[in-house]
Amino acid sequence: MGVLQRGASGVAGLILFAASTMSGQSNLTLGIYPTVRCDSPVASAPMRLDNLSAPICLEPTPILTETELTSAAASYGRDGKPTVELTLSGSAAQRFHDFTSRSIGLKVGVVLNGRLVSVAMIAAPTAALSLQGLTPDQANAAVNAFRNGAVSPSPPPPLRPGGTGTAGGYAGTARGGAGFSPPSVIHKVEPEYTDAARAAGTQGTVILNILIHEDGSAEVVRVARSLDPGLDEKAVECAHKYRFKPAMRDGMPISARATLEINFRL
Repeated sequence: MGVLQRGASGVAGLILFAASTMSGQSNLTLGIYPTVRCDSPVASAPMRLDNLSAPICLEPTPILTETELTSAAASYGRDGKPTVELTLSGSAAQRFHDFTSRSIGLKVGVVLNGRLVSVAMIAAPTAALSLQGLTPDQANAAVNAFRNGAVSPSPPPPLRPGGTGTAGGYAGTARGGAGFSPPSVIHKVEPEYTDAARAAGTQGTVILNILIHEDGSAEVVRVARSLDPGLDEKAVECAHKYRFKPAMRDGMPISARATLEINFRL
């Protein structure tokens, strides 16, 4: 498992150690996801790494996708082992730094070609990302895939039994077995823009992990994907104004976790 650490260059970076059995094929799918307890309503089906005894489960929404990684370059240490340094776009680098600032201690997983190949723990804020543990052939294949535009988004990790896909602007609500019905939106609120974001022309989506209470109110657990500090705050304010029909079990309202997307469009 990798950790966030300060490299020899003095630049902090999230070091992801990939499984040595990672495919060296020329086309890659890539996604980086927060980990979550496997009994969480939003958890993926359990995945395994050869060097970890416990299974790993991921949230359905990626922190980073291939569109936010603009290039890759390989460098080699004195031992001849490669490091693939991934370059993030300017906005993605800022969002990743903001995310890691809020998520110290959180573990994240990288999925390449549909397979979990690495898990790392965030130990400090960073906007740098690199991949280690590859063979030279695998490192070259990854760099060439970026260079040739052959990197595609990773499909969402398969949900654990009882999970659902995205619907109604939120995702990941557990079915909970017989007698269970998921929550649904009954009052949706459009978010407000900050003056700075409007002037800058900022658009996009803030993704929130929320807890929907028995009374239909929403509590924001964390910002799963940031867009802009000011718009993140507006998204949280907006989520608190939503109202839901709560999840039900055997005719009784219960709390349930979900993922809510707040879209900002000019």
